[in-house]
Amino acid sequence: MSMKRYQHYIFDWGDTLMADLPLETGPMYAWSRIEVVPGAKTLLAELSGSAACSLATNAADSSESEIRKALIRADLNPYLTNIFCFQNTGAKKPSKAFFNAVHSALNPEKSDKSDILMIGDNLEQDVLGALNFGFDAVWYNPGRKQVPENIPWVHHLSQILDWHTAA
Repeated sequence: MSMKRYQHYIFDWGDTLMADLPLETGPMYAWSRIEVVPGAKTLLAELSGSAACSLATNAADSSESEIRKALIRADLNPYLTNIFCFQNTGAKKPSKAFFNAVHSALNPEKSDKSDILMIGDNLEQDVLGALNFGFDAVWYNPGRKQVPENIPWVHHLSQILDWHTAA
C-alpha cells in the first residue's frame, strides 16, 4: 500500500483498540478490568488531529452508548467520532450493508471510498470486507500470521502512524 493520508480511519474494536479478555463476559464497559491495545491511544491521538477516526464493531453485547462507556473508561472516547455497530447499522462486517452504512454516515459527497482506511485484526471481517467494498484496509496482525499476497499488514499499531506521518 502506498503512503497516503486518509480523511477517515475506521478501527475495529475488540483486539484492535481494546483487548477482548477471555474471562470477561457481557458489555465491555461493565468488565472488572479493561485493557487498551499497545499503541492504540497514541495512534488515535495523532490521527484524530488531522482526520476523523471511527470505530466499527460486530460486538453483540454492547450498544453504541455502552461502547462509549467502555471507551471513556479506556480514555479513548475523545478520539472517536462515530461508532458503527450492529444496533445502529442493522448489519455486521463483512457484509456490504455494514460498510455501506459506514460510508453513507461518513458524508460520501465529500469522501471517496479511497479516502477511508479500515484497520482491524480479523482478516476476513475487517480487511477483506472493507477491501471488497472499495475501502483501503490494513490487517493488524500482531501474531504475524501468514499474510495473503497483496494484503497490507502491520504487527504494531505504531506502523500505521509511520505511514500517516510519512505521507
